[in-house]
Amino acid sequence: MTKLLAAVPLALALLGAGGAARADIYKWIDANGVANYTDNPDLAGGARVQMLKTAAAAPAAEAGGDWRQREAEFQRRQQHKLMAPGYRPREAGGGAVASAVHRGGQPETDATRCALARAVIDGAVGHVNDLPLDQHDRDTAANDIRAYCR
Repeated sequence: MTKLLAAVPLALALLGAGGAARADIYKWIDANGVANYTDNPDLAGGARVQMLKTAAAAPAAEAGGDWRQREAEFQRRQQHKLMAPGYRPREAGGGAVASAVHRGGQPETDATRCALARAVIDGAVGHVNDLPLDQHDRDTAANDIRAYCR
């Protein structure tokens, strides 16, 4: 019970400090050996008071910038993403948009996906970064052949 009563001044001090940018917090040990915290050092009576260091809270506007600045940065990142090579927008359901364009500049169709999958299996094409084809590439091509080749 004594520890609970000792925590009350700390809770009140912290709640009171929430609205201010910085509030001084003081600590003292009473005759029973219980630590007490307050923003008023006079409550310690004759006990030795220790001032605790607290960091000033940064205002939210300074931490993340004005909402207009954040919005402008978001728009800049979105524009950069849309202009990136190979970017393909998605429908709400997660499927590729019908007007997606294959790297060759032609519209992507079932026939072009089938041809690409067959070329991967035959070893006629590879990665643009010259990495070797692996089992995952071959498995994906086999799945594409089943799905797109008729």
